[in-house]
Amino acid sequence: MLWIFWNNFLSDFRSLGYGLMELCGLWKNLDQGLKNNTVFLYNSQFGVICRSAELLVIDIEKMKVMTFNIRQGGGDRNEVIMDSISSHDPDVLVLTEFRENKNSQYFRVKLSELGYLNSAVASITKGLNTVYVASKTPFVAETFHKELNSEGHRLVLAHFDELSIAGVYFAQKQEKEILFNFLNDNASAFSSRKCLVIGDFNTGKHFVDEVGKTFYCAKDFEQLEHNGFIDIWRSRNIDTEEYTWFSNVGNGFRIDHAFATSTLNDQVKSVFYSHKERETGISDHSAMIIIFR
Repeated sequence: MLWIFWNNFLSDFRSLGYGLMELCGLWKNLDQGLKNNTVFLYNSQFGVICRSAELLVIDIEKMKVMTFNIRQGGGDRNEVIMDSISSHDPDVLVLTEFRENKNSQYFRVKLSELGYLNSAVASITKGLNTVYVASKTPFVAETFHKELNSEGHRLVLAHFDELSIAGVYFAQKQEKEILFNFLNDNASAFSSRKCLVIGDFNTGKHFVDEVGKTFYCAKDFEQLEHNGFIDIWRSRNIDTEEYTWFSNVGNGFRIDHAFATSTLNDQVKSVFYSHKERETGISDHSAMIIIFR
């Protein structure tokens, strides 16, 4: 069953007469719903609960998509994170390492004020690093907790009329194989329509996205290309050395990626990394921006 649940959680439900204890009970039900593969979509414009929603057409032409790892839920950097998002002004935003913590409601409210009235999160378990998708255009979201078991918090799929965007946040080391297996095993289903897989992959190609050979699951990463997905940035920057995260000893790695099906890749106008977020300490990751035509 797919549930749609609309945004500005506290303000909407207080306006409907829910008290604090009732909200706590409702929050528990939301958490249980996610465990049962139920999906919640938030929208502050309507303030009602629905079982379905019509897909609205998103104009791929001139559409801008941004992914950004906000580092452990944002910490005390929530205001500068929002400044960064506002300056880039994407149409669709994919945040990784989003957490249900003191910042989560702040981000929802501030994003809503910027016009992101629609959003979905892969898990609402308190303190768990997950992936969050926000959009200025309504969409229907899907999660895969039954298929991914303990790794279900690492993927949320946003369906628009002619486009699907999969926000991903991969695990460390060999544990990321679970999500890779799911994506590669279902590649034909994903490629049946225009699809973008974007987020923090925590890996890449040996000697290409890193100087040496330290990445886990590099073969699984490359298998995405064998299954028809195109690495949007690398396909346009074949010999470029550019990194999105650095270790404590200064080694660079490109671990934030975007893969597209061929028809969607043809519509990419530009793709680039914004390094100011990492260089100024807003996060330890660079942001990634894709503009379509």
